[in-house]
Amino acid sequence: MRKTLLFFFSLVLSLSINAQRISIQGNSFVCNGEKIFFVGTNTPWDNWNDFGGNFNPQFWADEFAKLEKNGINSSRIWISCDAAGQPFVDVEGVTHPATQQFWDNLDYLMNLATKHKIYVIATISSFDNLDETKPASKNWMALLNCTQKLQQYCDTFLKPLIERYKDNPYFFAIDICNEPEWMHEHKKYGKMEWDFMQMFVGMCAAAIHSYNTQVLVTVGSASVKWSCDKFEGNKWSDAILQDITMNPLAYLDFWQIHYYEWTNQFGNPFHETPEHWGLDDKPCIIGETPANNKIYGFPISYDEIYSLPYSLGYDGVYPWTSNGAGTGDFGTLKNFGDAAKRMSQQVNNSKSKK
Repeated sequence: MRKTLLFFFSLVLSLSINAQRISIQGNSFVCNGEKIFFVGTNTPWDNWNDFGGNFNPQFWADEFAKLEKNGINSSRIWISCDAAGQPFVDVEGVTHPATQQFWDNLDYLMNLATKHKIYVIATISSFDNLDETKPASKNWMALLNCTQKLQQYCDTFLKPLIERYKDNPYFFAIDICNEPEWMHEHKKYGKMEWDFMQMFVGMCAAAIHSYNTQVLVTVGSASVKWSCDKFEGNKWSDAILQDITMNPLAYLDFWQIHYYEWTNQFGNPFHETPEHWGLDDKPCIIGETPANNKIYGFPISYDEIYSLPYSLGYDGVYPWTSNGAGTGDFGTLKNFGDAAKRMSQQVNNSKSKK
C-alpha cells in the first residue's frame, strides 16, 4: 500500500511539473497543450553580479511578488553580468566552478520563480564580459580564443547549471549572451571577428542541447539587423552555428531581438511581423524594449507595447526594466505594470473562449 501511495504522489508531482513546462510546437511556445504569450519584463540585476555576490533576498522576494501581482509571467535575469561575475575565469581562460554562494542564491531565486509562476530566462554572459576597462575582461578574451577552454567552460559551468535546474519548468531558457554583436562592433568590447562569438554561442547551445534537458536556448540580439537576412545576414542562424562548430546540436530554439529607438533604421517589430524578417520558423520574442513609452521614436501606448507584438505574431515582450536597473530613464514597472496586467487578462480571456 505504501509503495502504491508513493508511486501515486510521485506521478501527481510529475504530471504537475510537466503541466507547467514550456515546449515548442511549430513556431509557438506551448504550455499544457495551449499556446502561451510571455507578458514579460527584464529584472536583470539588483546589485550587478548578484548571484554569488551582493545578493539581497528581500529585493528579489518583493520584486517577484510585484511581477505576479501585475500579471507578468516571465522575467529575463542576468545571473552573470560581466567577467567579474560567476563563474570565475582565470587569466589563462580556465573556468573555475561556481561558488556555493552562487548556487544558494540561484536556488532562492528559482524557489521564488516556482512560487510566483514566473518563467526565467537566465542570461549567462554579456558583451560587458569584454569591457576593456575591467581587468578580468582579458580572462574572457583568453576563453573565447580557445575551443578547448570553451568546452571546459561548458563542462564546468553549463553542465552543473542544467543538472541543477533541468527539472524545474520555471528555469525556462538560457540566454547565452546579451547583445554579443557589440563585441564585434566596438573596440572597447573586444572588436572580435564574428567567428569567435559564433563559436561561443554555437558550442554553448550544442552543450545545453546535449544534456538531456528541456531548457531552451536563445541569444539576446541587439537588433534585428543581425538576426535576419535583410541586412548583414543572420549571425545566429542554425546553418552558421552548425557549420562553425560542426555540431548539429548548435542551434537556437527561439529568436530574441531587442528594440530601441536607434534600431528604427532597420525596421520596427511593433509594426512588422516576424514573417517580414524571416523569423517565423521559430518562436520570436522582443527581449528588450523601453519600459518608458516616451522614448520609442514613434507614438505608442503602454498597452500597445504588449498588444501590437501580440497581434503581429510575436511570442513575448520584455520591457527594460521592472526595477529601473542600469543607466538612463528607460522606465520601471510603475510605467507598464497596469498594461501588463491588462494584457495578461486579455490573453487568459482569449484562452477561455477557445
